[in-house]
Amino acid sequence: MQHQDQPIKWNQIAALASLDAAILISWMAYHNYQPQLIRKFHFESLIDFVKITQTVVVLFIPLLAGYLTDKFKEKKGNWLTIFAIGISTASMIFMMVSYSISDHALASFVQYLPLMIIFWLISMNLFHSPANAIIETFSRSSYLTLIMAIIAMVKELIYVAEPVLLESLEGVGGSTTFFVGGLALIITGTYFGSATKNIHTEHHEEDINEKNNFLTVIIFGLLAGVAHGTILQLFPSILHHKLAGNNEHINHHTYVSVFFLIAALSSIPMSFLAKKYGIKLCLVISLFILFSSLLVLVLAEHVFVCEIFLLVAAMAYSMMAVTAFPYALFNINAKNATFGTGLFFASFEAFEIIIRLFI
Repeated sequence: MQHQDQPIKWNQIAALASLDAAILISWMAYHNYQPQLIRKFHFESLIDFVKITQTVVVLFIPLLAGYLTDKFKEKKGNWLTIFAIGISTASMIFMMVSYSISDHALASFVQYLPLMIIFWLISMNLFHSPANAIIETFSRSSYLTLIMAIIAMVKELIYVAEPVLLESLEGVGGSTTFFVGGLALIITGTYFGSATKNIHTEHHEEDINEKNNFLTVIIFGLLAGVAHGTILQLFPSILHHKLAGNNEHINHHTYVSVFFLIAALSSIPMSFLAKKYGIKLCLVISLFILFSSLLVLVLAEHVFVCEIFLLVAAMAYSMMAVTAFPYALFNINAKNATFGTGLFFASFEAFEIIIRLFI
């Protein structure tokens, strides 16, 4: 683990933030276009199969990727191997999908689209955990909460822009979207690999002897994921009903964008609070306030009350985003950092992916 007297290479953090941004936008493009492509090319009979496969992949591939990366790191010291395989495959498949749905594609090529979707899902989940596991190397740094705040803020700003992004993607069409998505993964993946290839991965004896507490990782991953998934999947219509009323000119996602804008603006201040009062305490309090605020938003009828608790919930979410993953890392042995990262993200994604399975 990285110690306080070692300076942070902010180039590595910028590389991870840009990679996470590309991953998030790629997922948005996938979720937007996947149903359209299945209908367009008459694969309706495979919808349930793709949904179930997506659920299995998101829940189990991060664990496999984490386990394999830790093994590679232990034996060869090359933790980038799994990352390189995953991002290369994901980029290539994005390009292949771009071609297969273009006007120039061979008719016989389209039949492989469901298979390409599945391989893309696998490859995307292969490299996400190894990439984010580099945060473990900063887990003893006094900058840890600030690092997490920057990464969280980038993601939250993308959620702010999601309605505009999806509208833009619809405008340029599926083929261009997948081509640009593949290109973005190549660029950010190359930048990340270059910035982190010499990252320090040796650990002190006390770090290696730490006890794994995977149950804690799962519990807090699930709690953070339930909050996140509820906001993204269930609250657009709830907030629209509470705050927009019958105004059809306001987009259903407008208030979710406002929510994430408040969260993004709160990220840096929340990182200082977490540093001052401790990550565990701030995480527990933020989860309690967040779930309580979401409950009030569901039950309250007065617009002013809803607006106040939207603000409170967004700030609590911001604190949760800054502290949840670092706290998970505190409960993982340094030798199992990537597997623990995969376990956290699989737990985090579980609620949202199950909701998508049934919606």
